[in-house]
Amino acid sequence: MPKSLTAATSMDALTHDIEGYITGGAWELSDMFHLKAIEIIARSLRAAVKDEAAGMEGMALGQYVAGMGFSNVGLGIVHSMAHPLGAVYDTPHGVANAVI
Repeated sequence: MPKSLTAATSMDALTHDIEGYITGGAWELSDMFHLKAIEIIARSLRAAVKDEAAGMEGMALGQYVAGMGFSNVGLGIVHSMAHPLGAVYDTPHGVANAVI
């Protein structure tokens, strides 16, 4: 996978975590998932972009844990705004999330 795509999908996962953590529906269990996923993604992102196996494995785990969190509480306005931005300006979804 190209480095730019790895970086973009990683930012999408990180945005899932941050939005899920600060959403009004957040609670103790979802906070646990989001905080752990932020920790995993933070330590794995650079290595994943360098295409190192440990970094890619960490990002896969971080994205999985993020999904466990936001599937319980949903996402926020960043994702809502990123979808039309990506469509109108042909911007990758993860990049749109990072910009917003």
